[in-house]
Amino acid sequence: MGSNKYQYRVVSVLFFYVILFHTMFFQGAYYISGLLILNIAFLLYIIITKKPFRFDLPLLGFLIIFFLVLLSNLFFSINYYIGIGELLKYSLFPLTYTVFKEYEDKETLGNIFYRSFILLMVFGLFAWFGFSLMPGMVTVKSHRLQSFLQYANTTALFMGIGLLLSIDKYFQGKKKRFLFLGFLFGIALFLTKSRTTFVIFLFILAFYLFGFLNKKAKMIFLSGIGVSFVLMVLAGARIAKIKLTEPTLIERLITFYDGVHILWRKPWGIGLGNWQFMQFKYQSAPYQVRYIHNIFLQMALDGGVLVPLFFIAIILLYFFRNYKTKNVNFYIFLLIVLQSFFEISFNYGIVIAYFTFLLTLLKQPGSVLKESSSKFRYILIVPCVALVFLLISESYIAKGNRSLHKNPLMAYNAYTQAHQINPFNSELYFKKAQVVSSSKKALELLEAGYERNPYDFQILLSLAEGYLYGGQMEKAYFYANELLSVFPYHKRHQQLMYKVLEETYTRDQWAEEEYRGFKKEVDARILEYNNSIHRWYYYINAQMDY
Repeated sequence: MGSNKYQYRVVSVLFFYVILFHTMFFQGAYYISGLLILNIAFLLYIIITKKPFRFDLPLLGFLIIFFLVLLSNLFFSINYYIGIGELLKYSLFPLTYTVFKEYEDKETLGNIFYRSFILLMVFGLFAWFGFSLMPGMVTVKSHRLQSFLQYANTTALFMGIGLLLSIDKYFQGKKKRFLFLGFLFGIALFLTKSRTTFVIFLFILAFYLFGFLNKKAKMIFLSGIGVSFVLMVLAGARIAKIKLTEPTLIERLITFYDGVHILWRKPWGIGLGNWQFMQFKYQSAPYQVRYIHNIFLQMALDGGVLVPLFFIAIILLYFFRNYKTKNVNFYIFLLIVLQSFFEISFNYGIVIAYFTFLLTLLKQPGSVLKESSSKFRYILIVPCVALVFLLISESYIAKGNRSLHKNPLMAYNAYTQAHQINPFNSELYFKKAQVVSSSKKALELLEAGYERNPYDFQILLSLAEGYLYGGQMEKAYFYANELLSVFPYHKRHQQLMYKVLEETYTRDQWAEEEYRGFKKEVDARILEYNNSIHRWYYYINAQMDY
């Protein structure tokens, strides 16, 4: 019996090391392939360990959120493939929470997460000094540290968490190596140049340390922060340039404004994953972001206003249960929640996994409601097998991407195999159209892609340009007009519309009077688009071009 427990512990620790380090190394499970691996791994863990589910309020809340966004994907999504990718993020909340809650050796699990943060930090610092393992670990223009996640602001979140954990470990054991690691985490946090995360982190750090420091130490700490900030301002550091008219802040405020307006008209959201395509239809300024930088607004757009309400309820349950404690985990909980008001960190699978693990370390907001039968886990075999097939499809896509320029025929065959396995992936129509030798076949594939997702601007652009090149002016006009409606602010799209008009007139398909009438109509549309841009946007020094 003791031998079985030891084997279970060894295998479990090895499992968590492999899956968490793999996830951190490969962009934190931001893209669908990483999310598939993470979901499959945790499903298999639940199935193999044979432990029953123990339902409590947080798990119930996560399951309700998952089923709400599942319904949104089934009934509202215009791209099931993107919708499935987003759904995989929501499924991680109940999956990882269940696994971490039932796992007894949370200290070891916490150390694995901590070491994954060290991995992220060390290789990020190496990359910043010119020794990068892969492209994208440091931004080209502003030289911001991004490490494996390839996004500075989420990397900054983990650097802040690593620094808090290092300080806490030093207070517990007085081991100087944690001071050194904390120093390195601090340097890495600074090099991300993430202003929002840096300000929130300083706020959290001050509250955390004030519980340990005497009056004199508190004054020294505050003075140190003040002097450091003055030095950063004098040095012209990006991280110190925080102002209300900062372009990034203005753009995010406009997205918040647009998101609220959409929800006022569509309280059930616009469909899971649809924001990536339909934002141009609703936006009031020429921005292009994959996600709104606010987890609560994004959840509402994905699945309706009930989704963020349940998520907020879970957060408040833990907040009121733990706010009197001085535990470092509570301050990290606050750091993640506060950053999520301005950032997209919850779109990374590794952030979701750490957040749910963190919840299991806090005082629980309620007792177990019900314990399921251990046989219930076998139901999870069905989604696990389905996800394995999706992962196989993704492997063929990766194979096709590698062969895209060297061997177009091999790429086409790989994309075709991927499409046979996952027919919901409408993005493969565009990929196959890129490599097929026949222009007629390429246009047919693009037409099929348009039928499944009429908001995909890359398909609309390719169709308009393809039919223009082929001299089919009626179709070129139709798709150029659709493109201008979907993404009106892009100068290339505006110029394409004018080019289609001119070519149609040049080919004697329109009389001069008819041509001038169409051109006048397009002029009026573009002027209306430009005049409707939100007044805040003019604080941004941009040319309305993406």
